[in-house]
Amino acid sequence: MTFMKNTMVAVFSVVGLSHYCDAFVIQHDDSYVKVEVKGKLTTGVMAIGGETTGTLIKAGNIQWELDLSKKPKLAAKAKMLNGKTVYVTGKLQRKSGVEIRQRWIVHVETLSTEKPGGGDQAKSEYLNAKGQLKHTLVLREAQGGFAGFSGKQITIEQNGKWKIQSFLNQNLNDPSATGKLSGKEMIAVAKILAKYKINQLPGSVGKPVGANPRIFEIRFGKHQSKLTLPPGGTVARSDGKKFSQEQRIVFTWQDIQKLLTK
Repeated sequence: MTFMKNTMVAVFSVVGLSHYCDAFVIQHDDSYVKVEVKGKLTTGVMAIGGETTGTLIKAGNIQWELDLSKKPKLAAKAKMLNGKTVYVTGKLQRKSGVEIRQRWIVHVETLSTEKPGGGDQAKSEYLNAKGQLKHTLVLREAQGGFAGFSGKQITIEQNGKWKIQSFLNQNLNDPSATGKLSGKEMIAVAKILAKYKINQLPGSVGKPVGANPRIFEIRFGKHQSKLTLPPGGTVARSDGKKFSQEQRIVFTWQDIQKLLTK
């Protein structure tokens, strides 16, 4: 906790904070406490005397109200995320009530399913200062066969222009789809690359399988990773937070293809 000119800024781990909160009293009108909370979101809450904002977040044995009255877009987002685990940041206020002796209210500044700052890390690692990719991104999926390797290639240039092409060996056909990413879509691509940590993948994943392997490749600047699977091989989809090297390569391909063709 840091004190500067009667202003107090803090980020709490809220589990086990109840004892501290009971003892905390803001002494100056211009003082505030800033918090970050990860917990379960509940909307549509009612209370006797109307002593509730209608939205709560619960982390461990701590439950605080969320004030979204000045954030209509976040209020609408909260309704869609009801019952989900979210990250919230904002300024904490203690308010006295009639039916509820003491209310703790977070005046929300951000609300997301992603940890604050995660997007910044993705931007710095994969985007340059102009918000463009640091390198051209190339994704290839190929299946070996009698005539060689055939499949599909996705190319996203640094400026966001992209194209999808089929190929046979080294011969690329005319694009079957093209476009240009918006600024938000560029960030979305960076987040996918950061999620699966493509810059940390080894050059080769999987074992040699003999004839007609299925190959996935990622190229980003000088970094290249190749996954070798048996003919027609697949990788099971997972929505967890930990991924195998095989999953990281295949899911990068799948998620970016989905983004471009939605």
